[in-house]
Amino acid sequence: MVAIKLKLKGGNNNKTVKSKKKTLFDNNTIRKKLVNNIETKDNETKIDNEIDLGEQNLDLFLNNIPEILIKDNSNNKRKLELNDDELEDKQKKKIIQNNHFINDIENNNTNSTLVHYETLGDIDLIKLKLDKQIDLQIVSEEVEEEEKNNVNIPKPLYDWIDFGIPPVIYTNFINNLQFNKPTMIQAISYPIITNNLFNFIGISPTGTGKTLSYILPIIKKMILSDTKKESISVIIAPTRELTQQIHNQFIRYLHKIDLINLILTNPGQDISKEIALVKKCSHNNSKFIIISTPGRLIDLMTLNNGTLINLNNINNIVMDECDRLLDLGFAPQVKNILNSVTNNTDCCKMMFSATMPNFLEKFAFKMLSSASNKALIKCTVGGINKCKETILQKVIIVSDEVEKYQKLLSLIETNPNEPLVIFVKTQLTCDDIGSKIDSKFYKDNNIYLLHAGRSDTERVQVIEDFKLNCIEFKKNKNNKVYKRPILFCTQLLSRGLDIPEINMILIYNALNSESQYVHTVGRTGRFDNEKGVCITLLNEMEIDCAQVLYKQIINYSSEKSFVNMDKITVEKLTKMNSNFWKGVENGKFKNIDQGFTGKGLMNFKKNGLVEEDVNNEEDEDDITLETSELLFDKKLSKYHQSVSIDSLSQFIKRDLVKAANLDKIRKKTGSVITLTGSYKIGKGVLLNVTNEDKLIVLETMVVLNDAFNSLKEKYTRQQQQKFSI
Repeated sequence: MVAIKLKLKGGNNNKTVKSKKKTLFDNNTIRKKLVNNIETKDNETKIDNEIDLGEQNLDLFLNNIPEILIKDNSNNKRKLELNDDELEDKQKKKIIQNNHFINDIENNNTNSTLVHYETLGDIDLIKLKLDKQIDLQIVSEEVEEEEKNNVNIPKPLYDWIDFGIPPVIYTNFINNLQFNKPTMIQAISYPIITNNLFNFIGISPTGTGKTLSYILPIIKKMILSDTKKESISVIIAPTRELTQQIHNQFIRYLHKIDLINLILTNPGQDISKEIALVKKCSHNNSKFIIISTPGRLIDLMTLNNGTLINLNNINNIVMDECDRLLDLGFAPQVKNILNSVTNNTDCCKMMFSATMPNFLEKFAFKMLSSASNKALIKCTVGGINKCKETILQKVIIVSDEVEKYQKLLSLIETNPNEPLVIFVKTQLTCDDIGSKIDSKFYKDNNIYLLHAGRSDTERVQVIEDFKLNCIEFKKNKNNKVYKRPILFCTQLLSRGLDIPEINMILIYNALNSESQYVHTVGRTGRFDNEKGVCITLLNEMEIDCAQVLYKQIINYSSEKSFVNMDKITVEKLTKMNSNFWKGVENGKFKNIDQGFTGKGLMNFKKNGLVEEDVNNEEDEDDITLETSELLFDKKLSKYHQSVSIDSLSQFIKRDLVKAANLDKIRKKTGSVITLTGSYKIGKGVLLNVTNEDKLIVLETMVVLNDAFNSLKEKYTRQQQQKFSI
């Protein structure tokens, strides 16, 4: 039975709360007209806060909405007027017509099954759920009464020939194409982004080509833009490994093409090379793309009082793995970056990820739609926290760690022709298990170890060596010239590892959350590869990990991975899940159901940045972060604020300004810290600046006086207690 739900207020799909405020559907006459224009199977209709209807002609329903609710001021049409004293005229909403978009998808054998309209504060949403679990939301800020009621969404493009690839990159495009046809996220996002009238959020399973979904339209827009004007695109990713992967993807399509320059930042290394590249591109009015982590990008944006990068020339900002950015605590930096381009009406803002926690959804809407003249479209393909359907997921439950290790050895021995990636939880486990496997299988296998404990250079080299080994092994696996590659890694690479030759991954003990599991599974079966297999080894005592797998079974029980799963395994997972929730009630376990256990998402709820009850209609305050705006357009003073530490002893000064201590403040605030002054000669480090006998810490962006004061108190207390520094 097909259900159509019209809710009065945005909130949990499973609940409908009676609203104290009137909305578009409060008028019973209007609702009756709406129901009468829909053909139902049993002609019985229940009109309340929620309207459930039987089978009907959805086309007729969609076509009748604008006839009833939206009409022009002409003689033949009239506009719906809300009889609501509580709402001012400027707060009236608009419904966005997108029939042609729906019909186009329906023509491609994707029948709509749910239409849902809701109002969230000053935001309008229209959700279109389809039977392929494609969810489209159109978000627009409040509009004046005289504005148009229609927002024309570009139709999806289901064939590469319709993309209009620029001739200059066509050869590279054909040579590097990894999909026979555009995936659904690519078909929908490409025309929307190139249209440049919308901000966009794209949620799609791993391995479905999300990176290509924004690479191609950005390249096309930059190539076709004014050749005499500087054009800048910014790609933000949470980790260095992911920025490197994105950079490699851009190189594939821009190989031997000088029209667009790529600038890949390297956090922790000398920034002078990156500054030189930006200056060179800006001087020549070139088109360039900056691929960076948030902190490093802010360093570049704030140099020379914000004049290094012309913010008015930033035409595209992409936040890849947006949920991970917030999970790692980058929300203040991301907020500052978006605030810095509020005066740039041409800037298109985009977010992409495979997962999006529900309580962050409205926050993401606010970040992208605030102070923007563009409507926001959110498209979800395949459901939230859903693995790619072609990947076979298996679960092996063992009694203890000894049996788990033996099962790991067995899987390595029984799959000699497949490169393996084995995910473990900690660096210690990675080194320990990896070394044991290396000593046992070194004759026929190359063992690689990768985790955050290794240097940046080592990590890059390990990934490159492993990729090359995978490619060569696949080509020559029959003549046994190359050893089989096996990579042991932590969740560091659960996002960002992009090797099509990987057909099998093993999760040894790296289950933290559902979103992390989805991204880990996505390391195999990428692009058009339909041979992906993910095997999870689960100890019966790992009850907290079982609930992650149980959620997948419950939410996506119709998938072949779970349909074919043996009943004994399902029963064990069900029992372990039940024990987990009992443990949560008595405090034995902690429910970490979102993110990667990073502190970023927890701090949203802790600081009240995310509404606990989205159905609370009495209190709908803006979700904002208390961060400083980057007002680069105005003339700044030389320094934003100074903190003097001249009164402290030389030993305390020296320890206070150590790089390790200052880095903590930089990472927490995204600030730029400048040291001026010098120690007395012979009693400290001589700094090549003026103002003898003074050392002042200056911040040019976000100043945390409390951080400095706490350090002062700490070191002063240590000095008084005669602790050595």
